[in-house]
Amino acid sequence: MKDFKLNRLIISTLALGCAWGFTSCSNDEPSPIPGIVTTESMFGNYTGSLSILSVAPGISALTDESGEPEGTTATATIDNDTIYFKDFPIKDLVMAVVGDETTADQIVAAVGPVNYNVSYEPALTPAQDSIYFDMKPEPLQLTLTLPAAAEGEEAASMNIQVNIVGAEGASYEVATSALNFQLGADEVSLGTGEDLQPLPGFNPLTLNFEMNKSKE
Repeated sequence: MKDFKLNRLIISTLALGCAWGFTSCSNDEPSPIPGIVTTESMFGNYTGSLSILSVAPGISALTDESGEPEGTTATATIDNDTIYFKDFPIKDLVMAVVGDETTADQIVAAVGPVNYNVSYEPALTPAQDSIYFDMKPEPLQLTLTLPAAAEGEEAASMNIQVNIVGAEGASYEVATSALNFQLGADEVSLGTGEDLQPLPGFNPLTLNFEMNKSKE
């Protein structure tokens, strides 16, 4: 009789253990399947070039020896909803305003490194080979410290605001890790404090970014 009760106890214990095991397995989160493409596929660090596709009449974009637009080095980091530029390349923008490379270099040096972030909303294509994204940029804000006009006077600050718009067709190609998008600058305003006035005669220009994701 004791052996019979002992056997029943062992069987009951094993059955209970199996029940807990099945319950535990059913509650586990599913493991991600390697190779599946999601919008997270474009997260990472990027490097590439920025070139100006259109400039104001009479102002030449930076070009190489062949006459093609000369790309300025650009780097960025992308997470789930933002493109981060730690040092946004502003020289071509400044060139479009002042029209002189020497003056542009002086202004860029005076402004210093510019951090600029662009919000975006991604969407995976039906073929799951690319990611299209809509950009929602805010105005680019710059501050330039002007030297004092006379000895004893304080240096003045000029605020520069560039209205930035996102162009259609921004995309990330999964197979090549290539990121391509354009940002338009359609207005520049200058002033001190909050008193900003549009710069007369400024013609809109397009910033073309061609970048690739860095390998981890």
